[in-house]
Amino acid sequence: MAHAEELVARILSGEKELFEEIVKQYQGLLYSIAYSILRDEMEAENVAQEAFIHAYLSLDRYEGRGFKTWICRIATNKAIDVKRKWTRHLQHTTEFPENGNEPSGGEFEEDVELRDEYRKLLTVIDSLPERYARVVRLRHMEGRSVAQIAAITGQAQKTVESQLYRAKQMIKRKWGENCDEALRRGAVAAIHR
Repeated sequence: MAHAEELVARILSGEKELFEEIVKQYQGLLYSIAYSILRDEMEAENVAQEAFIHAYLSLDRYEGRGFKTWICRIATNKAIDVKRKWTRHLQHTTEFPENGNEPSGGEFEEDVELRDEYRKLLTVIDSLPERYARVVRLRHMEGRSVAQIAAITGQAQKTVESQLYRAKQMIKRKWGENCDEALRRGAVAAIHR
């Protein structure tokens, strides 16, 4: 199997059919990244396919600084875009459990309160610079470890730790001192979406 950098050079020189080799090499990885963010098999497949299309159309702009990192970033950004669309849609709807039954009084109020706090938290997170918002989403909304985030974003673990610390400081300024509890509850709300 040819190295990605070699394949890119050959594709750019006219052997366009070799892009299929890139798809074979990276389809599992891109699907995993998208699924880790979206938790939806069909959407993860769609995002992986969109990422490959975007990469193919952008190959002439690839700067040769780590193909795996580059294509993983494309997939991550596409998945985050889909998640944002879902969040905007969630803000306009009230959802009930899949069984179609309305929750009973106290349970319903607690669920609405949790969803409301989740929406507010997402708004605060979305207001952060993207590099900080991404690591917070991956850590607190998706439950990813620092090592997993480093692999997904193509950054060093120390960089991820630093970004998480800075992001938490920014969230504290906007949310208040109880942001740790809000992040924990936000993760719970994300799981129950």
